[in-house]
Amino acid sequence: MVNDVFKLEELSAAWLTLQAKVCGLRGVPYANAANSVRRNPSTHGHYSFYYDDETRKIMTDYMQADLDAFGYTFEQRME
Repeated sequence: MVNDVFKLEELSAAWLTLQAKVCGLRGVPYANAANSVRRNPSTHGHYSFYYDDETRKIMTDYMQADLDAFGYTFEQRME
């Protein structure tokens, strides 16, 4: 059902591939942070502030396959 998976943080590098495969994206430029307007800006802390040891373990157990497949790890809480 899925042929390609792209990390959001690598979207700019994958944009040409996506344009070639998704007809609705043909001719649509990739908007990078330097010249785009944030449509839904929000302010919040680093994600590490939202997890304590217990919730980090719960999420790691639940998402282990994705974490392994994409090489993600939880960063330590930023102080």
